[in-house]
Amino acid sequence: MNEASKLEAKELLIKLRDHIETEDGFCGMCGSIMEMYDYAKEIDAKGCDILRNYLNDNEPKRKFRGNHLYWWKAGNKKPRINWLNREIVKLSLNF
Repeated sequence: MNEASKLEAKELLIKLRDHIETEDGFCGMCGSIMEMYDYAKEIDAKGCDILRNYLNDNEPKRKFRGNHLYWWKAGNKKPRINWLNREIVKLSLNF
């Protein structure tokens, strides 16, 4: 990932984190990404793809075992926000 791509991914992860923190009816990050794109118009199609690809490429090792569709229990914001914060720091350190 080049420097511009890292910066773009970092900015999008920050947007995702901030969106999740205030989102009513939160279920999971994939749904939040689609909400940011389809309804809130906070990101464009490219941003949507970058976020989905980033999540797929950086899947956490330890995951919730209750439902294969979620990395953590559906609706639980805290582990997702913690993960996003760690990923944002990782991207910040790589500049």
